[in-house]
Amino acid sequence: MSTDYFNSHLPFLRKFEPSFLQRLAINILSSGVLPKHVTIILDGNRRWARQRGLPTIEGHKRAINTLAEAFSWIRFFNIPEVTAYVFSIENLKRPREEVDGLMNFGLKLLKKLSKELDDFHTCGIRFRVFGNYELIPPKMRSYASKIELATKNNSRVTLNFAFFYTSTDEISCAANKLKDGVENDYIKISDIDEYSLEKCFFTGDGHTPDYLLRTSGEQRLSDFFLWQLADKPLLFHSINWPDFSFYHFCGSLFLYNYFTQNAKEIKTYNSIQVENESDAERSERISNFIENVRKQHFDQLQMYASEFEDPTFE
Repeated sequence: MSTDYFNSHLPFLRKFEPSFLQRLAINILSSGVLPKHVTIILDGNRRWARQRGLPTIEGHKRAINTLAEAFSWIRFFNIPEVTAYVFSIENLKRPREEVDGLMNFGLKLLKKLSKELDDFHTCGIRFRVFGNYELIPPKMRSYASKIELATKNNSRVTLNFAFFYTSTDEISCAANKLKDGVENDYIKISDIDEYSLEKCFFTGDGHTPDYLLRTSGEQRLSDFFLWQLADKPLLFHSINWPDFSFYHFCGSLFLYNYFTQNAKEIKTYNSIQVENESDAERSERISNFIENVRKQHFDQLQMYASEFEDPTFE
């Protein structure tokens, strides 16, 4: 089977047909605690290519194929959300030739995903981009917006691409949303707390990230979900992402289950905030503010989607 997603008829959404041993592993792990939101730093792609004497872009191509395979495993485990750290704002500091190659690669990926919307709807997949849309090249931004808008009502599994993203930028954007909310009388200064801040994050209307999986042996967050992962397990693999396998993923689920079973305290801030809310007016005010933040996001997507018209987009 071809491992080049771009030069084959292989779809991104694939059917996983486990072997006997794989099904056994699935049954064992499913009897324990499974995460609701897996986050992945797809690291080691350039290193994988260099080790084989290939252009670095070939490592990124192989990485997308591995991500597609990993997403099929995640769906089989009925894990409802995954976020892949695809491109950091810090990556813009790389050599211009490499950045241009990655932008062409990203545009090609989004174009191909846009042709698979029927599969996304059939499988109930919602697609989102977490990142600074102002920095994304217009044509890429338009395709990303179109796909997110087209799949926004799908609810079985959510696939997030952290693209032109850093956590510090996300926190800054969330703080600005709160500031605008106060200035426009949606909320009061006294309404600002952890709950309202977290609801302004990209992850605010999804599942809270449960753990980080990073490949290539690097043991750092690289400005990814600094707030969300502050008290979550961080699992590091020495293998490069293009070589990541089903059994590596099972190992990460086993470790997550172990850490979860042995955790002394699990943060439940959101539920505590709602349960202890005694001021009905304040609660309604914050809810209306959050609803307005979501509406502004989709209005922005509509604007970006119209920047570039593709007659083949359905």
